[in-house]
Amino acid sequence: MSFVDVSSVVISEDGKKLLKEITFEGEEKYEKCAITMESFEKGEKIIILPCEHYFKKEEIMKWLEDHSAACPICRKKLPNYEKIEKVPSNRSILINNLINRIIDMEEENDLQAALYESFNT
Repeated sequence: MSFVDVSSVVISEDGKKLLKEITFEGEEKYEKCAITMESFEKGEKIIILPCEHYFKKEEIMKWLEDHSAACPICRKKLPNYEKIEKVPSNRSILINNLINRIIDMEEENDLQAALYESFNT
């Protein structure tokens, strides 16, 4: 399987220090997470970005650590670094998917043949 380098600009440790974590009490500026569009629950941990946008902690951390070091609403950038990961190339993924489909089809054909034989005996 061949791999390619994929880079993304994600939040740095300095950027994480700028995040404010609070417990939602129901009297905050926003009532919903802009990523999930779900209402915050009383007692839930939420993150406030320096731009004053509120998010569910797990969702915004996944966004900042895996996708982009910028607010998903206003795109204000946070301190960041370039993260490089090795991922399977599209060609390798396509070949593996094709092989798996062929194997599944062969197993299905074998099962159908066995069922057919069991009904004819």
